[in-house]
Amino acid sequence: MQQDSDTGGFRMRIAVLGGGVGSMTAAYWLTNPGPDGVVPDHDITVYQLGWRLGGKGASGRNAAMGNRIEEHGLHIWMGFYANAFRMMRAVYGELNRPADVPLATWKDAFKPQTVITMMEKDASGQWMENEWVVATPIMPGEPGDQTGFGDPCDYHFNLINWVKERIEAFFDGREHHGSQHTHLDAHVLHLKTLHAALHEATVHAGEPHERGKRKPKTEHHHLLLRIAMEGVQELIGLGFRLTGKCVELQRVLFLADIAVATIIGSIKDLCGKPFDAIDDQEWRSWLLQHGMHQESAWCSVIRAMYDIVFAYREGDAVPKNADLAAGTTTQTMLRIYFDYYESIFMKMQAGMGDTIFAPIYEVLKKRGVKFKFFHRLREVVPSDDGTVIDALRIGVQATVKTGDYEPLVTIKKLPCWPSQPILEQLVQGDELRAKNIDLEDYDADWSDVDELVLKRGTDFDHVVFGLSIGAVPYVCPSLLKQKESWRTMVERVKVVRTQASQLWFNRNVADLGWTSALNGRCFGERAVFGTFIEPMDTWADMSQLLPLETWSVPVGNVAYFCGAMKDSDPATTDVPRENLRNVLENSMYLAWTYAAKPGKFHYDWLIVDEPGRVVSDEERFRSQYFRVNTQPTELYVLSVSGSTKHRLDPANNGYSNLSLAGDWVYNGFAIGCVEAAVLGGMKGVQRFCPGMEIVE
Repeated sequence: MQQDSDTGGFRMRIAVLGGGVGSMTAAYWLTNPGPDGVVPDHDITVYQLGWRLGGKGASGRNAAMGNRIEEHGLHIWMGFYANAFRMMRAVYGELNRPADVPLATWKDAFKPQTVITMMEKDASGQWMENEWVVATPIMPGEPGDQTGFGDPCDYHFNLINWVKERIEAFFDGREHHGSQHTHLDAHVLHLKTLHAALHEATVHAGEPHERGKRKPKTEHHHLLLRIAMEGVQELIGLGFRLTGKCVELQRVLFLADIAVATIIGSIKDLCGKPFDAIDDQEWRSWLLQHGMHQESAWCSVIRAMYDIVFAYREGDAVPKNADLAAGTTTQTMLRIYFDYYESIFMKMQAGMGDTIFAPIYEVLKKRGVKFKFFHRLREVVPSDDGTVIDALRIGVQATVKTGDYEPLVTIKKLPCWPSQPILEQLVQGDELRAKNIDLEDYDADWSDVDELVLKRGTDFDHVVFGLSIGAVPYVCPSLLKQKESWRTMVERVKVVRTQASQLWFNRNVADLGWTSALNGRCFGERAVFGTFIEPMDTWADMSQLLPLETWSVPVGNVAYFCGAMKDSDPATTDVPRENLRNVLENSMYLAWTYAAKPGKFHYDWLIVDEPGRVVSDEERFRSQYFRVNTQPTELYVLSVSGSTKHRLDPANNGYSNLSLAGDWVYNGFAIGCVEAAVLGGMKGVQRFCPGMEIVE
């Protein structure tokens, strides 16, 4: 560590391990100008397995198939991602791309997605004919403009008002989808009574939470509000007995039931406390404990919260395995609905690698950060007294012929990551090609060509560990041996495998028969469709990506599917392929009325980028993209009940020269998502970044 005469601070040699969101966030802030405008002069080197950045968010371009974008799964950002969007807006501003190139600005890179669609089953277990299409409003502001978030009891007025709006939408027809239902007088009277009771309760709910801002502390009449809400719960129970076959009424009651139980639970358990004070409890169980009715316990709104974060123990997506920490999930739900700016979701307009990690890489490289690709972390070695990290063992997977490895390729003027390494740059390129070696595979039949042993005080002063928690047992055995806190974290903070598929069609989504596109219920937006057949429970129309691919045949649509994957499944792409085949042939007719019929699917509509060649349906299907995320660095971090308190503080983890980065650390928002990874990266290095302001 050297004294920096320009800044009066210390110039550190920092080893950043891994290239995921948390690591890149840490590197970004460590090189960001301080409040005095002075840029830190740290010597930072990123050590990255394989040929690309991104971790679970990596994507690549397949040059052999129209430069198609191949992802780890479906990635959609949320409008409440304050810290993530603030960073990416700054990255694009610093990048300063010409106006005539794709993704020139962050506004070009992200577009609003306001409509989401959920599938539901009726009381007999049959899928309902009419999907639940939810249109959310555009809100003032832009993602990243938020300055703070509410405490648990700050959202009571908002929750009540939100339910009132749903009831009003029922009366004016906005909640009526598909065939019109004649509402009985009892339905109308009941909802009017429910609306009136909610309106009366608002007088006890305090001031409304202002979206994306911290709320001044105010006095609430919690006892009176709780009594009022318990009365509302009685009305909701009566409503469920009256609903009959009125789907729209039932959906309003689901939303009311969840909101009211959340209010009562927060009054009883969370007033004056952080959200994670109840993280030892499971979310659904907590809601039921506070009066949510059994009819709502696995409705689409509840299930969607589990599906979007793959929240199933052992990857088995059945209700008995669903597990989410109650406080963190409540926090997430409230931020999703009441803290987004502009749009509830923001869809990337290219792959996540192209949209996020290529711009970050270019900015960091310009700032002087060094990148060592094909450098696999083998072991983090602590000092004998367990106070610092003494050494890093790095396996060199391949060597570059000359200079530094140049990882990006340009496709339609856009810098992108390829799906495979650029072997022509590597000394071992021919051998890697001949053996078809995947350098991101922990079990690849390939030996390191060299080993580096980096020493504290000589090669590094500080370490940023940004690999996923799934890799900790592989690369930190001595840390686990030394520290009980580390062992407990690995045991209690769970991970899950995931699976994904992508299909390219020579038809557009209307030609596939997506009814909500045909009848206008999606308001012209592309589909984001969830709570469907497990394990491929989510489908999204990602056709906005097609203009950036280079197919030689016409392409009308690309469909992404994803879901959790059982621990017991073999780690092969046969799993998502056959799971998706089952969905396409036996269930997809519910959504794609032209592409599928019971027992049949139009595989002949799938794209193969070989004009004029006769291709079988099976070959077409197998040429699509299927992926399993089973490598230690790819596992999705869960927020199961009882785990939050065992997460490690990213800055105070037992080793004074080690920062942790990622969505698996204790960062105040313990859910698997980009925003949590950004928070982890920021909090890990905050002590070195005096100009950092975290939105919390």
